[in-house]
Amino acid sequence: MKKATEILTENLIKLRKKFKLSQIELSQKINYSDKAISRWEKGEVIPSIDVIEKLAQVYGVTVTYFFEEHLDDNELKLKERAFILHLYIMFSLVLVVWTIAVLVFFAIKTHTNEYYFQVLVWALPITMFTIAWCCKYYFNNKFYLLTSSLVCWLTLVGVYFQFLHLNLWIIFFFGIPVQILLVLISLVNKMNGKNTKTSDTAKKVENFFTRKKNK
Repeated sequence: MKKATEILTENLIKLRKKFKLSQIELSQKINYSDKAISRWEKGEVIPSIDVIEKLAQVYGVTVTYFFEEHLDDNELKLKERAFILHLYIMFSLVLVVWTIAVLVFFAIKTHTNEYYFQVLVWALPITMFTIAWCCKYYFNNKFYLLTSSLVCWLTLVGVYFQFLHLNLWIIFFFGIPVQILLVLISLVNKMNGKNTKTSDTAKKVENFFTRKKNK
């Protein structure tokens, strides 16, 4: 997440360029030196609220506009394309998981004549882990708590059905401390405003799908 000063300086530059004003021309409109404007745009000095009000009048925007992120058309298009690509990657990976699960299920049925449904049950936590991984590296940890919680509980469901004959219902109690830990981690990340950097693996997967779509 960008700091308020970074957002402010970006908006100062974008608005001046949008109105095709040089720093000297702008300085004449607000009665401040072009050197002062240069320092504002570099983030060396934060303009006072009086200055921001003058700039708001020049550009015809509100004061709060300077402290909010605004993407131009090209940035919006790039962001939209990236979002669609990441959704495509996520659903493709999920499809791979279930294709393998179904093939294994029928392979076991063919060779043993048994319906080993646990294979499909285990596909659920693996699917959710895949979605959680994509949310972490492609969607900036959105839905972190939901997806990681589902990974935890679906894994316990998988263990329960894997050893169904033992009736290990008590295993679900182990999910409680894990769930509490996940909630605490989520709260700490929100308080720190932590963003997840894209891993090398995530970049390689994205490059693979990008090349595949371009063929």
